[in-house]
Amino acid sequence: MSDETRELTLVMIAGIALDRALTHEFSKAAADFEAEGATDAAAALRSRARYHQVKALELQGRLAVLAGELDWAMADLFKAD
Repeated sequence: MSDETRELTLVMIAGIALDRALTHEFSKAAADFEAEGATDAAAALRSRARYHQVKALELQGRLAVLAGELDWAMADLFKAD
């Protein structure tokens, strides 16, 4: 695997992790606002959570396609060239 491909893959993995974390935080905040009766704010936060959930899934799909096209597995990321 080339250095450029490895770098791209690691950036994509970081993006997935970030989007998952944002999904969690927005969902948690939405639940807090809902509990306080701020339903409009909760709905907006749930919308952001769904957005980041979709973005994480999109990145996962793109990463899977890249792996398939290049015929490598995640373990290849951590091997020395």
